[in-house]
Amino acid sequence: ATLRASNTRGYNSIYGTKNPTDNNSNTYWATDDDFPTPDLIVDFGEDKTFDVVSIEEFIKLGQRIEAFKLERWTGTEWQEIYNGTSVGAKRLVRFEIPVTAKRLRLRITQSPAAVAISGFGVYKEAK
Repeated sequence: ATLRASNTRGYNSIYGTKNPTDNNSNTYWATDDDFPTPDLIVDFGEDKTFDVVSIEEFIKLGQRIEAFKLERWTGTEWQEIYNGTSVGAKRLVRFEIPVTAKRLRLRITQSPAAVAISGFGVYKEAK
C-alpha cells in the first residue's frame, strides 16, 4: 500500500508518510503547526478486506488528536465508516462487519496542535 497526506511538516521526509508503517515507534508523520486537521490516504492498489485499524500518536509529544473519521473510497465518493474521538498511545478500531475498500482515508477533524502519528495499520483478524 502507499500512503499520501494532505500535509507533511516542512515538506521534510523525516516527517513523511512512510513513518507510520515502518514499525519504529520513534519515527512519525507530522504536519505543519498551522495544519492540525489533515488527511492520510492509504491506497491498497486493489480491494482489500479488513476489520481492524490501528492508529498510534507519537505520545512523547502528547495526545493531540481529539476527533477523527475513517472513510472508504466507494469508487465514486468517500463513505464514512467510523467516527471517533481521542487516539492517544494506541487506538484500535474494530469493525463487526469486515470492510472492503481500495482506499482508506484517515481524516483528523479536531486537534489543538500539529498531528504526529507514529503507527498506522490495517488488518484482517483470523477467525
